[in-house]
Amino acid sequence: MAPAVEVKFQINSPNFAQEEVSADAAGIIATMFALNEIIIRIAFDEEKDPPEHLIEGYYFLRDFIVEHPESSQIFAIID
Repeated sequence: MAPAVEVKFQINSPNFAQEEVSADAAGIIATMFALNEIIIRIAFDEEKDPPEHLIEGYYFLRDFIVEHPESSQIFAIID
């Protein structure tokens, strides 16, 4: 999930980090936050184990971030 534009996005995180990132990085950040929220809601609100594919997807994307050119900015926002 990423915006289909070629502008920079100013992202402010809940941990007070502020970063300017590409649309690609903004999409990665949004996807990480969305997956995290879904996993938490299933685990705590529904009191169920989240589906394994969601957890695997979260960690797969996290591993992908390491290779991304904007990895330091992405990690500053999501961590």
